[in-house]
Amino acid sequence: MERFNDKKYLEALDTRKFGRRLIHLPVTGSTNDYAAELISNTEVSGLEDIDGTLVVLGSHDNTIDLLATMLRRRDHRLRLSSGHVGSLGGLMALRQGRAHLGGSHMLDPETNTYNVPFIKRYLAEVPLKLVNLAWREQGLMVSPGNPKEIRSIRDLIRPGVRFINRQRGAGTRLLLDYLLQEEGLDAAHVDGYTREEYTHMAVAVNVASGTADVGLGIMAAAKALGIGNFRIIFRHMMPNAVAPVLVSATIGIASAILTEAGLSFLGFGVPPPHATWGNILSNGKNFIFDAPWLTFIPGITILIVVLSFNLFGEGLRDVLNPKLRERH
Repeated sequence: MERFNDKKYLEALDTRKFGRRLIHLPVTGSTNDYAAELISNTEVSGLEDIDGTLVVLGSHDNTIDLLATMLRRRDHRLRLSSGHVGSLGGLMALRQGRAHLGGSHMLDPETNTYNVPFIKRYLAEVPLKLVNLAWREQGLMVSPGNPKEIRSIRDLIRPGVRFINRQRGAGTRLLLDYLLQEEGLDAAHVDGYTREEYTHMAVAVNVASGTADVGLGIMAAAKALGIGNFRIIFRHMMPNAVAPVLVSATIGIASAILTEAGLSFLGFGVPPPHATWGNILSNGKNFIFDAPWLTFIPGITILIVVLSFNLFGEGLRDVLNPKLRERH
């Protein structure tokens, strides 16, 4: 095996030909230095394995493994070789011309967007195309039955809860740091924060084997723990989906009342003799000087009802918001 930066390989390879990677992981350095050293310490195999190989470095996702299988079935001369060096490592690989594709899912807390701010920061001079590969759901992976009753990020600092983390430079690691900071928690209080794995599946295996109680990862990896679709939907997805639906429904009722009243007042709503607030307002305007209460009372009633539904919706949102509930 020879190092990737040997001159004869640099002369032989172009942007269409890269070989298989064997990653050597450093143990010290800042995040940027870590990613750079991770890529620079990457090795390739012989030149006979280079032709027809598409190299993907960066964030891990099971989709990459599926694509590799599909590509091989389509043409046995083609291979997809992937290395799990983290999102930042993938961007560094693209910048250094060490990969064809770079997988990334990095959250920028300042803009609350993914990937684009980091691409502008590290790859401003690199011609590339940004393609959305997949939408993923991430959360805390626990053993079936959740024996430690882990419900939120704040539970990670509880005594007796063992956590398994992703490596520095991984998008999931950046997401965890952001969530800890948002909750005002110190990473040093998380038992296992310095224990690192390099794929979502490795984190899932640690949780499944009992060497860790919880890890942050994707739903596909959670299914590897033996959690079925029914359990995921009704135990984890439904409780989080009900709150925004209820809040949206209460605000929608207020909007419907205003819409009906406005259309009826203009003569485009429910026709008389059906009594609606809009019709009452429309009829009362003809007597606004002689009997102003015919207009004021339904108008004030509409205002109170709509405002009540809006306030109820906002209160319901605060009550059902797990982050606010944890803080109180």
